[in-house]
Amino acid sequence: YCYFTPTREAATYGGSPEVATLNIIGDADQYFGTIDSVALKVTQEKGHGGWGSDNFTGNGFKEMKRRKVRRGLVCVLEGAKHDPSETHDNFLRDLLRAFLATPSDCHRIPEQWEQDPYLRSKVQVVDTDTEGHGFRVLMKVGHMDLPSETPFKQELLARQAMWRKTRPAALDSVARAVQGDLKVLSDPMVAARSERRWHAAGAFAAWPDFRPAASA
Repeated sequence: YCYFTPTREAATYGGSPEVATLNIIGDADQYFGTIDSVALKVTQEKGHGGWGSDNFTGNGFKEMKRRKVRRGLVCVLEGAKHDPSETHDNFLRDLLRAFLATPSDCHRIPEQWEQDPYLRSKVQVVDTDTEGHGFRVLMKVGHMDLPSETPFKQELLARQAMWRKTRPAALDSVARAVQGDLKVLSDPMVAARSERRWHAAGAFAAWPDFRPAASA
């Protein structure tokens, strides 16, 4: 409940609570986050015409519990603003793919990611609620290691290299290589240079059969 809705009754999930629900929000969201947002400022001005929840959290988990949504997952992205793709673009791909594959198992996504060292390292289950025969999870997501513009395929390579490479500077090397490859590889010479750069960074140690192909 915040400035976005006129009454407490209007500040809830629409539709049926039987439908699996995913809530994605950045803690630095300029409108609804808990860090200097519009919603927070309006809530703090209750004595001067403001309104909102007394215990403003900046996410939908509290309301998800109140409505007893059958299956729900709330993801709070650290450092993300109103457009979370600016900081967590490739993570959103992982999250949406997992959710859309089996929405009714959305509360199990942190468990599913236990087999992925990189994703496992980025998420933390903060709270769970099982009242009313449902299952709702509040999950915190940390900062990403690579630029948000990194092509997803290259980020997958980088993740593998980060966890399999023994050199301490592997992450920095991969990040530098990625930053140099953010342009579309439309020219064969650019693709060849990119491949050499990725070999130097050690990314192909994790996936030796992959070669960055020029875009059609």
